[in-house]
Amino acid sequence: MKKIAVIGISNLIISTGYGAQLKKLSADKTYIYIYGLGTNASLMALFELLRKEIIDNYDYVVLDYCISDTLYLYKSYVTKEIIVAWLVGIMNLFKDSRTIPIFLILPQLDYPLGESSSYLYRAIARIFNIPVIDIEYEYNHVNSTDIAPWNDINHFFPEFQEMLAQRILKEVNNIHPSSVYSASERINFSLLDVDYLKNFFPVVIKSTARVKDIFVKFKIGQKLNLPKNYYLCGIYYWCEKNHPYISFKNSALHLIKNLNLNYVGFFCRPICVSCSGGTRGGTLTLETSVENAIYERDNCGYIDQLCHSDCLYINSLLLCDSNPYNFGLDFIESHLRIFTEEKNRLAIMTIQRLSCADRWVKETAKKYVGKKILAYGAGAAFEAYAPFFSESTIMGIILDDKFLADTNKKYGNIPYIKFSEVQTMLQEADGCIIFCRPEYKFAMMQKIEELSEKSLGIDCCILYN
Repeated sequence: MKKIAVIGISNLIISTGYGAQLKKLSADKTYIYIYGLGTNASLMALFELLRKEIIDNYDYVVLDYCISDTLYLYKSYVTKEIIVAWLVGIMNLFKDSRTIPIFLILPQLDYPLGESSSYLYRAIARIFNIPVIDIEYEYNHVNSTDIAPWNDINHFFPEFQEMLAQRILKEVNNIHPSSVYSASERINFSLLDVDYLKNFFPVVIKSTARVKDIFVKFKIGQKLNLPKNYYLCGIYYWCEKNHPYISFKNSALHLIKNLNLNYVGFFCRPICVSCSGGTRGGTLTLETSVENAIYERDNCGYIDQLCHSDCLYINSLLLCDSNPYNFGLDFIESHLRIFTEEKNRLAIMTIQRLSCADRWVKETAKKYVGKKILAYGAGAAFEAYAPFFSESTIMGIILDDKFLADTNKKYGNIPYIKFSEVQTMLQEADGCIIFCRPEYKFAMMQKIEELSEKSLGIDCCILYN
């Protein structure tokens, strides 16, 4: 049997995720290696591949980070040039290796399809001649908008997770070994790992139910000088509430994720932070004040200026021999035709998905000609599609109470109605049209079914952008 390593984010490691399904479906579980940390960008793959002996010990390494890269790209926390530098750096780690990297590109909902980072992955895959399991591409070419594999805004239903596991096993059995092209791509990443850092700082073991790792205790007042010829690109650390702020002398570093994240799920677990900009070399220090420190203001909801700990637990620092942004800029320019083709392909996918929704609305509208209907969900979406239902009697547009402050709001002559006040109207209606994102579909349908005292036609228009 072939040996497969899969490294990625939360859909891989949750209890119902495709990682658990892979192990379940595999005849010999020792041949499946799973590692993931939720919401980390592809930067985390560099840490994982450099920290552990994965390459050459496995036949295939599946990389699942595209969804998170999209998140950070959309929020402008990173640029496409930085992501390209990370991906090329990952490819270079496989140079002259028998191990084949595979990109797993999954559909995502948090941001418009047109903003997906997937086109960068497809371009890199073409340039380096590596396989892609492209679920996003396939999913966005289906003819039905009724498919909704999301169990919540970030995770897929167990059935979809099982399908992913089956698909990965099927694909690796059909992939024939081929060398990764990596000629003269001058960017190399390396680590100052815990084995080096423990020569200067005391060692501490940190663990969760899923992760156990070694860190060093780096305290306020201490300094860490970095090699003069390298750029600091990332820090892998243990995140706890009210850590001190991180500072880097003579550098304009920007962190994607920072200490003092405002989401409690990120505390007491390892996490990686990206650094960009600045100069080679430099000195790392910790601060008790935001002044002269590097931080994301929106990510500091738990800060208590009087309650900072006095240390940061660091596992490793990611270094690069080139400026990642400049490298990514040059690399995209050198392969501009391929990147442009993939960007255009993504734009076409977006148009197809939107036209699919239009077709669904037209077909649904035919069912309710001459009938009474209610709309529920995204009011702006229904307003856009209202002309399709001109031959129906639109009784009202339902919004959850918290979203309807103005009880006199109307769209033309159509009133907006609070959900808590709609029960009587539901008894008069022939149907209810729900406009929502996929992760909300079943909950919203259930709410209407429970409120209605008769058999009511319920149709759902899934919004993807």
